[in-house]
Amino acid sequence: MRENRLFLLLLLQSVLGAILFLLLSLPLVSILYHLLFIAIFHYFLSVTWNSIHSFYLRVAFLYSYQLGVTLFYFIICVGLVYWGDILTVNILKPYVLNLTDFCASVAISPYSVYLFILVFLLVNFLWVLLVCKQILPPPNTKRSRFAVLLFFILLLFCLPIKRFFHFRSEPFLVFAFDKMWGAADNPFFNPYRTKVAVNDQRVAAHYPKQLNNNRNVILIVCDALRADHLPMYGYSRNTTPFLSRLYASGEIQKIENCITTSASTICGIPSLMQSKEWKNCTHDGFTLFKLFKKQGYQTSAIIAGAHKTWYNIAGTYAHDCDYYFDGMDAHKHYFKDDRVVLEGIENGQFKEDNNFFYLHLQSPHETALLQNEFAIWKPYAKTAGSTNDRLLRLTNLYDNKILQADFTIQKIFEELNHKGILKNAMVIITADHGEGLGEHGVDGHVDWLYQAQTRVPLLIIDYQNKYPTEKFSRQIDIAPTIAQALHFALPSCWQGVSLLDSTTVQYSFHETGKAGLETKRQLYAIINNEDSVIYKYIFSKDFKQEELYELKHDSTENNNLVNQETQRIKRFRLFVLQNFALHFDLGD
Repeated sequence: MRENRLFLLLLLQSVLGAILFLLLSLPLVSILYHLLFIAIFHYFLSVTWNSIHSFYLRVAFLYSYQLGVTLFYFIICVGLVYWGDILTVNILKPYVLNLTDFCASVAISPYSVYLFILVFLLVNFLWVLLVCKQILPPPNTKRSRFAVLLFFILLLFCLPIKRFFHFRSEPFLVFAFDKMWGAADNPFFNPYRTKVAVNDQRVAAHYPKQLNNNRNVILIVCDALRADHLPMYGYSRNTTPFLSRLYASGEIQKIENCITTSASTICGIPSLMQSKEWKNCTHDGFTLFKLFKKQGYQTSAIIAGAHKTWYNIAGTYAHDCDYYFDGMDAHKHYFKDDRVVLEGIENGQFKEDNNFFYLHLQSPHETALLQNEFAIWKPYAKTAGSTNDRLLRLTNLYDNKILQADFTIQKIFEELNHKGILKNAMVIITADHGEGLGEHGVDGHVDWLYQAQTRVPLLIIDYQNKYPTEKFSRQIDIAPTIAQALHFALPSCWQGVSLLDSTTVQYSFHETGKAGLETKRQLYAIINNEDSVIYKYIFSKDFKQEELYELKHDSTENNNLVNQETQRIKRFRLFVLQNFALHFDLGD
């Protein structure tokens, strides 16, 4: 029993961690697999530790192990509390490498982080020191040496063991190596999406090459940019002086209502690129990149951010990129600084025509860094205070960041014009999702489907086509609009409808994404676009949470009609069960 004291102590620590995981809504099955997996390591660690007689080596050995284990539990709990998912090494890496800038972007003093790290190291050291003084090595270590030998034999079978636990979402392995998706929960490779991918590949293989256009196309996506904070959408502040001048001169055509598929980047970008609702997006779908490659275009993705580490969003489109540059390739700026895009344009080698650019800006996002020169509306610093004061600061900070994004867009235009790329180009400016600023008592995005999170700007510069500005549009309609404007055939696998098409979209489907994949809770929305009214029905998969809004007369969604429009609610439920139960498990 004496030689197992450390093992029992470490196991108790893991049980306490598992209880925290359970309280933070991590699935019970994953927690049980974690306890089984970590118990193996705890046992062999204690066996090896018992075989070491040098006090200093015992302290160093246990201290290294203890730091790793407690840091793992701390990071997992932080991710579950603030994000609803397991933070992984790949996701954390760019933030750790840019710790000072990240702290500045979220208004945290880096010195407080350094102090926390110091306290963390000290507390763990004192705990280890106490354990090493209280638990002495047993006099007989034959069993220990045998167990150590057995441990190294097990290492020969480590890959099958690792795959067994990793496949079942064991938290430590997810943290270290990212998710290893199973057939039941894979966001891109479940059986239904696999069939969709096969069809996409078949359509792509037979897609015709048309050499009748050489216009450049520039798609600018501003992360977390909501429409109603832009002057051309009626906002009182001039947050976009450059774009406003283009709009006032008639160069920009504004689409009044554009709704995103989701409120998260991981759903929004594939949906935009593949012209599909999130349930039909696949890892190798027929994207805009693939379409332009078929037409002989040079394709470029220049990203402020880290799309290759953030669930590998880049994997859904980057294999068709001739030139890919994101924040992890930048040397001059914080990886979420929009100047990364300017650096990427500066470093790239481009033709004067037949270019497709996807430029992703981060300024409006809450984790982007605000440069001092754009801090126009004050106060904006995040501090404790009354609700009204907090919302004022939140709004001021957000508007300052939009001003910064507008300035970056101006610089992008200047640089592309200098390279001869902007002349006669088609330019689309939109967002992957919006951002809550206190509406309905919530900030941010991901977990909600209100207009603040899903209504985004859609601005088009195209001197050859006239667009119906009042037409109801969706994020999935952008790709077909680009294709039709350039007189390319529309891929039959795309679900969106071109804005140049006279077809009226009656229904659109939206969701927060997969629970456990960025979002803490899974919600859905149906928008019913009728002649005189637009209804939005928000619901949970069991219909226990329902909201209904009429958007034409209540664009801020203040009047929930769920108790007044009972017959309409019943029709919506039936529509959902008939059209979406197969893919979302909404019905029996």
